[in-house]
Amino acid sequence: MNFDFITARIICGAIPEASSDAVLLQTLGVTCVINCVEEPANKCSKWNGEQCFLPQLDDGNPRDTELVKKGIDYFKSSTGKVYIHCWEERRRAPAMVYAILRSLGMSKESAYSLLIEKRPSCRLLENDQYLQCSV
Repeated sequence: MNFDFITARIICGAIPEASSDAVLLQTLGVTCVINCVEEPANKCSKWNGEQCFLPQLDDGNPRDTELVKKGIDYFKSSTGKVYIHCWEERRRAPAMVYAILRSLGMSKESAYSLLIEKRPSCRLLENDQYLQCSV
């Protein structure tokens, strides 16, 4: 399973598909998951813990404001580490991480720089439409 720690509490990665992935997440101290895939059938089936399902198309458009707010609220109400994923962890999950970092008071530049530094496989550009959500 491919993932990176963005902060001590935020982990961004690919969908945990195998039972061993769920075990690894538990070993890392993950207490809940934010799932950004569009299909409900893929609700992180190997994860048995808390989960926030935020269905999002991988279409390049700005993220839905209500879904972004829901993800931010879920993160802020959680304790422990949060695993944020989509299929390939390159756009939808990183965009959610970016929104969370911004909600924690980081500037646009700092949030983007941290995300790219910690998650080099991220395909978001600084002016990406995925990041154009006002929350």
